[in-house]
Amino acid sequence: MPDSSGFIYLYFPEVDKTQSEYKKNSFSVIHKLGENPESRIPIFQTNEDLLISEDFYPKVKIGSSLDKHIIGYVATSDDYYDSYIATISDILQGKPDWKPFFKKEDAIFYDQGEVRGGDFIFRQGNLKGNLLGKVSIKNPDFNNPIVLAEGSKKNPIVKFEVTKNNIYYARSLYGSNVSLYVLNSSNEIQQLHPPFDPGYATFFGESIMHNNIGVGLDGWTTDYTRYLIHKDGSFSREVLSPLLTYPEFENIITEQIMITSHDGVEVPLSLVYKQGMERNSANEVFIYVYGAYGESMSPFFSPIFLDWAEQGGILAFPHVRGGGEKGKEWHEQGMKNLKYNSWKDLIACTEALINLNLTEAGLISLYTSSAGGITAGMAVNERPDLYSSFIAEVPRLNPLGLESSNTASSTSYLEYGTVKDSTEFIGLVKMDPYLNISSEISYPAVLVMPSYNDDRIPLWDSGKYIAKLQNNNWTCTPVLMDIDYQNGHETFGDYDESVRLYSKIFSFAKYNMKR
Repeated sequence: MPDSSGFIYLYFPEVDKTQSEYKKNSFSVIHKLGENPESRIPIFQTNEDLLISEDFYPKVKIGSSLDKHIIGYVATSDDYYDSYIATISDILQGKPDWKPFFKKEDAIFYDQGEVRGGDFIFRQGNLKGNLLGKVSIKNPDFNNPIVLAEGSKKNPIVKFEVTKNNIYYARSLYGSNVSLYVLNSSNEIQQLHPPFDPGYATFFGESIMHNNIGVGLDGWTTDYTRYLIHKDGSFSREVLSPLLTYPEFENIITEQIMITSHDGVEVPLSLVYKQGMERNSANEVFIYVYGAYGESMSPFFSPIFLDWAEQGGILAFPHVRGGGEKGKEWHEQGMKNLKYNSWKDLIACTEALINLNLTEAGLISLYTSSAGGITAGMAVNERPDLYSSFIAEVPRLNPLGLESSNTASSTSYLEYGTVKDSTEFIGLVKMDPYLNISSEISYPAVLVMPSYNDDRIPLWDSGKYIAKLQNNNWTCTPVLMDIDYQNGHETFGDYDESVRLYSKIFSFAKYNMKR
């Protein structure tokens, strides 16, 4: 709360995964310090005036200690939410009067909106890319906002932060090359020039009380480093943590090429490899793909991954449809009945690596996680000959069954489709890796690693897939399931545990290269 009297949190009445009401009918609660934590005061929930689906999450956001308004979001797995607005004074009295604010159709990114005085500053999607806009809270017109800055399809605005007088924002070219800008109080835009060309950026330290701000930058070959942005636009490294160096990776370089997919659409493909690498078909390739929920495959620095390139291999990151590399439209072209674009983009990128004489079939390992299991699993079903191994961590491999499971991903039907719609049902069947396993083809080596405590994807999802694949696989390739009994959907283990995990992944990839 702005006056530090307490805090607001999302409360789940049922947290037993074995119950049908697991994580349903949640609501936001205000807790004032010193009061009985069992005496919950609901402030944002479904009622006779505000109907919210039992699967959706009524969350709230307060941007700063000076805010007089609070935003309520009806959260789902989509990028856009319905929202409501109330005054914080009413919230403190336990009598919120929620008024409709923006609708899902207004295409406001749920995590990109800030109240500043009497205005609401936000990031909005549109057909051209997206924009930063501003409306009056008293008379909001999201169809005709004041436009502060614009992005494009190939280079959209991906995030922004507001300080006392300025707005800092980042654009990302095809999800891999970030540029930074500042919009001052005179509405003048200045491009900033950081110490290196980053692939990913995140702001920190912003406040409505001052103009100080910092930015963390990293990329495929550059470790995450925090910088302070000064008034004149210059940068200086924050010295609260030591600067680590990795001389063993100094000769690793990156490249992004455009690949023509099955329908003529160009798909970005990021490559990481050792300088001077021979372009011949003997190179071993490790592909990491995702392609869902509008999440971009943003560059990340990982010594474990880079070691593959340092030893002479190629790291490949296809930015397939279903992600957000080219804005919201790129996401929508890989959703529901258009999901096939995701795995056909992956297949096109894999074929391109071979056609460019960078590698050959049998020297390509495919790795994915979570929702990427659909993209990678269907690529393996359609073109198993391309891959030497398929490795999937906490994967979604049976999307047709997702609505029958009591998991926290109960709104995933917004991404994949629902069995309750005849057209979307057909799309679910076509995208389901489990349903499309065939006994007539030869599968590569497969390693699936689900988590026993996963509250998003149940264990039977991977179990069914592995059992059917083992039953239909007539070759001598290994088909294995390795269950993690300690962690949930996202691994929260220590560094040593991460090393053990990726040692397993990369050794399986290396061992099953077919030379």
